[in-house]
Amino acid sequence: MPKVGKKTRTLNKKIPKKMVCQNLECTKAGKEQSSINFYNTKSSLMPKYPLCKECVNKSIVPNDLQTVYKVLKDMNIGFIKNIWEKAYESNPDSVFPNYMRMINSLPQYEDIKWSDSQFEYENNYSIDSDGMIYSTEWVGTYSQADLNYLEEYLKSLKKDFKIITRNHIDYARKIAKASLAMDKAYEEMVNGGSDARYKTMKSIFDDLSKSAQFAESQRGVNDISLGCFGIVFDKVEKNIYVTEHQPNNKDIYDNLLEQFSNINKSL
Repeated sequence: MPKVGKKTRTLNKKIPKKMVCQNLECTKAGKEQSSINFYNTKSSLMPKYPLCKECVNKSIVPNDLQTVYKVLKDMNIGFIKNIWEKAYESNPDSVFPNYMRMINSLPQYEDIKWSDSQFEYENNYSIDSDGMIYSTEWVGTYSQADLNYLEEYLKSLKKDFKIITRNHIDYARKIAKASLAMDKAYEEMVNGGSDARYKTMKSIFDDLSKSAQFAESQRGVNDISLGCFGIVFDKVEKNIYVTEHQPNNKDIYDNLLEQFSNINKSL
């Protein structure tokens, strides 16, 4: 009988895992994961975002929309403000996954790209395609983080001082912007940059503060809500000279006679 060759057994052979579901490597975590752990994009250059969902979600700061804009722009997926707000209300800790789930499940946004984003901001804000915000209140273009800094600084000034006139409000805004510029110049200096810019910004900040009487030496003195006792207490706390008390040695009868004398003079 002729020899029968060995048959190749393929029916029971396990199919490699990579043939079932392709693995991708996260460029940040540096490890391979299933492709379902990566966000789909609308970019022709990269169908899947190079960072895994966990790394993307960790990079998102809900109160700093710049972090959101960067990722969505890379994905070529539009930003829709009202959808973002609904995602945030649903769960602030999972706002980005919620947003991606909602934006991909709504048929009216199926083809929306980054260029179709709907930036609907109040308080005189407008946003360009790079996510930078122009504010008429602050008369300039800033990132969301910068605007948060300016708003918080202005709020602190209003809490510490009585800022009620238009002139003082104008000074307060300029001081807030000078503080932001000085802070950035300081970071540049400590990271090896020139100290000239920091000295210039500090000088501007100090001059504005003194002109508006927002310097520490003026704290409380320009507070129009302080009564007479409040001013005295403030001076004592700051070791400012207070007139020494002069004792009155007159008794009650001497004081009465003096008062009657004044009445007679006025008749």
